[in-house]
Amino acid sequence: MLLAGIFGITFSVVPQTPAVIAAGVTAVVIFILLIANRAQSISCSSQKTSDQRWLSAFSVLGICYFVVRAWLSPVKDLGIEDLMLIMPAGILYLSAGILLVGKQAVRARLTLAWVIILLLILHVVSSFMQLRGGEGFSPVYYYMGATPASQGHVIGMYGYYGSFANFAVIAGLLCLSLGVWGRFVFPVRGLIFCLGLVSLSLSIISQSRSAALSLVAGLAVFAVLIMVSVAHQNPNVKSWARRIFGVTIAAIMIGSIIACYLVIQMRASSNANGGMSSLFDSVARLNFWPMAYDQWLDFFFIGGGARSFSYLCLLYWNPNLSSMHANPEFVHNEYLQLLTDYGLIGLVIVMIGFLAHYYMGWGQTRKLARMSEQVELRKGSNAMALTIAGMSGMVAMSVHICFDFRTHLLANLLLLVCCAVWVLPIRKSAKPSLRADSSHHAVSQYQYLGALVLLLALGLGSIGLGGHQLWAGMPLVEQRAIKEDGAWKPYEVDRSVWIPVLERSVTRSPRWQRLKRLGILYKMEADQETQPEMKESLYAKAEAACLASIKRNPFDPIPRINLAAMYTSQSKYSEADNAYAETSAMARAREPWFMMHTHWASLHYRMALTSFEKSDSETAQIHFRKAIDLFEFSKVAGVTMRQNNWKQAFTQCLLAYAIFLDKDKQYDEAEIMYNRIEEIENASYRLGEMHFYNYQGAHYYDHSLELYYKKAPERAHQLMVLALESMQMSRRYGEHEERSLIDERIDKVRSYLKFFEAAGIAK
Repeated sequence: MLLAGIFGITFSVVPQTPAVIAAGVTAVVIFILLIANRAQSISCSSQKTSDQRWLSAFSVLGICYFVVRAWLSPVKDLGIEDLMLIMPAGILYLSAGILLVGKQAVRARLTLAWVIILLLILHVVSSFMQLRGGEGFSPVYYYMGATPASQGHVIGMYGYYGSFANFAVIAGLLCLSLGVWGRFVFPVRGLIFCLGLVSLSLSIISQSRSAALSLVAGLAVFAVLIMVSVAHQNPNVKSWARRIFGVTIAAIMIGSIIACYLVIQMRASSNANGGMSSLFDSVARLNFWPMAYDQWLDFFFIGGGARSFSYLCLLYWNPNLSSMHANPEFVHNEYLQLLTDYGLIGLVIVMIGFLAHYYMGWGQTRKLARMSEQVELRKGSNAMALTIAGMSGMVAMSVHICFDFRTHLLANLLLLVCCAVWVLPIRKSAKPSLRADSSHHAVSQYQYLGALVLLLALGLGSIGLGGHQLWAGMPLVEQRAIKEDGAWKPYEVDRSVWIPVLERSVTRSPRWQRLKRLGILYKMEADQETQPEMKESLYAKAEAACLASIKRNPFDPIPRINLAAMYTSQSKYSEADNAYAETSAMARAREPWFMMHTHWASLHYRMALTSFEKSDSETAQIHFRKAIDLFEFSKVAGVTMRQNNWKQAFTQCLLAYAIFLDKDKQYDEAEIMYNRIEEIENASYRLGEMHFYNYQGAHYYDHSLELYYKKAPERAHQLMVLALESMQMSRRYGEHEERSLIDERIDKVRSYLKFFEAAGIAK
């Protein structure tokens, strides 16, 4: 937990590996200790054990389902990312909640609480540094070589305010609970309680709306459980405690509700539309949710696989999404995320787990409250404190993840597991009872052995997987380049450093993100290379990297788009066309960002010119029309994201097609193209720069002569007048050396106009 709280606070894989490896080692050690000391086997005659027997079996089956489903995901690299979360969480729950008993379980749960308090203190110190204008501290910043993602927010040691606020709320509730019921001297309890208040205050200051709502829910449960916990105390103590706690909790609740309202108002007013209707739509959450629902219907029972929403959402894109929104990696609702990734089975397992722990926590609180002789408020009870903290923390997390994806962060996920462990009754160590019912005893032993074997499997898997990923990520760690989530700007990195680092890393563990980045960097090197042999070699490396990335994740459109761009640069037009066609369905929704169909249109424009040069007019016309259709498809994207580039590329294509039609004497079709160009680009100086008026004038001139010879003199005269106007515009924007040639053409046009006048055609 300590390593996860220090390093595993980002979505990147490498920082999580120390915690994953440590969890694996811990699991193996606990397995050896439990095997060596069989006296700790659980007594099946215990009623407490009988009540929880089903939970042990349910936990084993649930963990196995998530592990197997993640491993069998279509994109194995994303499945590994989920396994890096599932396995440590499973180890923590099995060891501290199921297998450890007696004093060992007590020490383990208290140790977890103190570790969280230590992490909270580090977060608080970093937050106060940020409030004073500094950046705070976090070891991850050093190894990532990146700045925090949430500038202007209090973020503790995290890079994102939502993650910090979630941790601060749950850790703050733990401190409040230990301050009230902890088995410590009163000054220590007072300090811990004050630390909890500071933590909750910082969660509000962070301006996380999800955390603010979860804080209100968590505090409400905390207040109810505190009242229940003192219900059987000495009448004087109960009366005094209820007055003090009632006033304190009421003040905290009122302050939290007011703070929650202010945070929501502040964040909602900062949205483009403002108002409460945009409460949770700043990152398009309300539009992501229908997409997740549509995906789930197609993968009903077992889901699409780990992180499948991050790539399948491109096929279920919501038309209400703004073009400015980036690709969503998560649904921003963990319940819907479970449906998309692990199906109905995954959601049912998690919901049963939540409800079971709520039920046990409520029963444990009431049971401890009735033990007035053993559990006195003045002396304190760590069991009561941790139970209340666990219940409050689980409720807070269950509300927070309705609008966020905090359980995909290792430290926050393990914090939730700690809460689940704290609400479970501690089993007493006892030797197996020979008088117990033999069938019950056998079932209990099988369940215990099953949990023990699963713990060992998870431990070995964590050591192997975490060690492999850490070894593969060491080149990235050395260069402070371990940030692999979120946006990446290849033009800002030093390619001479990054290319060798990525080469070493993918040799050890080929991941699709690293291969994709390596392919981009190779392409950039090839584009700037002047020596043909070296250029060809770099393009070959870029192609191999892109193909390897596609093989590992066939749903990512970016490697195929890069591959098509490389083929285009190498004049491999057929291969480029196939690459664009293969990713069209995936890239269609993100056209404002990728501009893929614009590039695809430019490819067909090139193919049309090539066919025209080969005198293959029929093929050239097919490519021209395909290019125009693709430009039209990307029209909205071009206007909203890269207006000038799109206009320039489209108008050049239309002009080339118009010239082609003129040469093929399809003057009526050509005139349509010239008119479209003027509609798209209405700035006359830009039309002049592309020699539009020169070609338009020649078009009118040639068409006029044809109509005259076809005995349509009136229309011929009209077009000759238009030819004169276009040529005069061409002279206005033409270069000095071009004007003499333009003047000659103008003289010809005027001579024809005089002829029309002399013939009585002009009116």
